[in-house]
Amino acid sequence: MKKVQKSFLQMCISHWRWFAVSTIAMTITGVLFQLVVTPLYRRTTDIMVKDETSPGSMLSSMIGMNMFANMGFNITSNVDNELEVFLSPALMMKVVKDNHLDMTYTTGNWFTREERYGETLPIKAQFGAATDADKLRLRATLHEDGAVVLTDFEKNKEQMKGEVSGHINSVCVTPLGPVTLISTPAFQTLMHQAKTLTITITKQPPYEMAERCLKRIKGDVLNNNTSIVQLSYDDAFSSRAELILNELTRVYLQAWQADKDEERQASTNFINQRITEIEEALSQLDGKLADYEHDNLLEIGAATPNAMAISAADINEMMLKLSNQRYVLKHMQQLMSKEGDNHQVLPGNILPDNDNIAKQIANYNTLLLKRQNLAANSSERNPLVRDLDAQITPMHNAIATSISHALSQIEIQLKGVVAKEQELTGKAAELPTKKSKMLPTKRQQKVIESLYVYLLQKREENGIDRAFNNKNIRVVTPPMGKLRPIFPRKLWTFGAAWLLALLLPMIVLYIRLLNDTEETEEEKTA
Repeated sequence: MKKVQKSFLQMCISHWRWFAVSTIAMTITGVLFQLVVTPLYRRTTDIMVKDETSPGSMLSSMIGMNMFANMGFNITSNVDNELEVFLSPALMMKVVKDNHLDMTYTTGNWFTREERYGETLPIKAQFGAATDADKLRLRATLHEDGAVVLTDFEKNKEQMKGEVSGHINSVCVTPLGPVTLISTPAFQTLMHQAKTLTITITKQPPYEMAERCLKRIKGDVLNNNTSIVQLSYDDAFSSRAELILNELTRVYLQAWQADKDEERQASTNFINQRITEIEEALSQLDGKLADYEHDNLLEIGAATPNAMAISAADINEMMLKLSNQRYVLKHMQQLMSKEGDNHQVLPGNILPDNDNIAKQIANYNTLLLKRQNLAANSSERNPLVRDLDAQITPMHNAIATSISHALSQIEIQLKGVVAKEQELTGKAAELPTKKSKMLPTKRQQKVIESLYVYLLQKREENGIDRAFNNKNIRVVTPPMGKLRPIFPRKLWTFGAAWLLALLLPMIVLYIRLLNDTEETEEEKTA
């Protein structure tokens, strides 16, 4: 074995030229690799998500006890949910459309291909007749005086012959439809240097480009003790990576604001409708009381014994509270009992003294709005939409059941209060008969007035909430990163090249040594 090792070492030394040539060749390969491969830059942003969930709701308790596990779906934390929204295809596709990222501009051939963007791009193209499903391509030859020649037309992999001459900032009629080439601020500088420049212009379907962008973006929660989401994006242009991260944050806030506005509008419509009905009822009661006082000359609010007045006040307060709850819950029950209307946002911030149902509705609205946004950007047959429908239906039924149970409890409590009222009425039998006849009407008036004031307060709260709306996220760190590319790295490139430069000759020499050893043994045997 030592003899073989010594022979191998001597063979390597005697063939030192092989190692020299291999090192030179691999170094040249490494240099070419550095020159040909497009460098990638990484930009990272940190975003803090403000947690809006409340631990006191019935839904939160059910989540904590994993009661939804047997129903086939899981509800994760608020931060994880918002992270999934950031990484959703719908948001990325809007970013692509708003910033025309479905357009790519390249120069050179397959070996020296170079993408143009920002300060290196002299023009931008607009396809007047293109749809989102079209994949278009053409070649534009630009001249310093603004003249342009369009050739090599391609639509959905179908080649189209023709040559169209035109001018920058004017419409050119091509086999692909009307095409407009708009000059950028860098046009004069770039064309003065190049004189003539040929650019291949490609339009991709926005959804395909959004999928390509999603493969380059990474997102994760910073750690388990914070609600900070970290997003990073890799791109050949650092400015485009920063643009995509900034635009993703902007589009997310727009979608979140639209969802909140829709929920507030549903509550406002519900309140306005009930206020109109209550105003009519109050008007009728006021007229009835005025007529009764005029006919019987009764003075409303005559004195009663102190003990009876205190007891009556307690009963009235309880009746007001329970009647408010029953009124709102009954209208909510009517709203949910409409057939075929399971995809309507429910008003959840007007339920009096019933936080459990309010929190259930808030979680239901959040899931429903997510389903509507997904359906709007795809179709009702999307598997994700159907999966959300399967989650929404049991939540809708659970809310209806909770409202029904709450109404039953209120009815039982009202019966008890009515019994106490009847007892108090018996004790007040000594009061004048005409005055006792006024009590039900006055009580009904107070109940409706209390509900009227309550709804007015809620409407005002909705208006204030809309005027002073706070964002649910805060950008902790704007998109930033190192000036050097993350790929390719010179140290790794040349390290691998020189390692191969040593290994390749050694492998060849070792194989030759083994072959020579076998031939020697065969000669000895013979």
